Amino acid sequence: ASNPGEFWERWHMSLSNWFRVYLFGPLSRNFLRKWGSEKREQAQYAANLLTMSLVGLWHGAGWNFILWGAYHGILLNLGAMWKRANRQIHPLVEKLVFLFFILIGWALFMGQNAQYLTHLFAQLFGFGGLGSRSLALNLLKHDATLALLFALPLTFSGIAEAANLEKQIQGNKAALVLLGVITALCILLISDAAANNFIYIQF
Repeated sequence: ASNPGEFWERWHMSLSNWFRVYLFGPLSRNFLRKWGSEKREQAQYAANLLTMSLVGLWHGAGWNFILWGAYHGILLNLGAMWKRANRQIHPLVEKLVFLFFILIGWALFMGQNAQYLTHLFAQLFGFGGLGSRSLALNLLKHDATLALLFALPLTFSGIAEAANLEKQIQGNKAALVLLGVITALCILLISDAAANNFIYIQF
């Protein structure tokens, strides 16, 4: 995804669609009635922030989830402001910047308490050191690294877009082979330990 709106059209689609229809829609209409049509943008921003905070609460009764939801509400609002300003940057840069902010959001999601979150952000931004040569070598030896290296070019290529997948692979044997290899690697590398350690498995 290149922006927050695209992300929430694709991530946990049944949940986001339910909240969009049954919460965001009524909230934004209610704010419009109270504030008037001249404050349409503010109504959207308020509805985004409140809706996404409740999406966070849906994940669990913890401040980390609410904070994560509110963070995504802010991202949605910033994305809407950027779109209204009609500003454009290179698509690859846009995806990289947005990916960075999404990863920051997952750190908030995992932050069980303020101390843990502070430590996590310190490590993410290199305040705990930048690792060692042995750490890098161990990462290269890790089974999942191989799958990630194959998947990385597809992340920003657009080939793996679900809506465009059939069109992308027609007549493109290289793309078809690459997708097949990634699928096979993912199946081979699935393990009970990896599945149980995946944070989203609890939901």
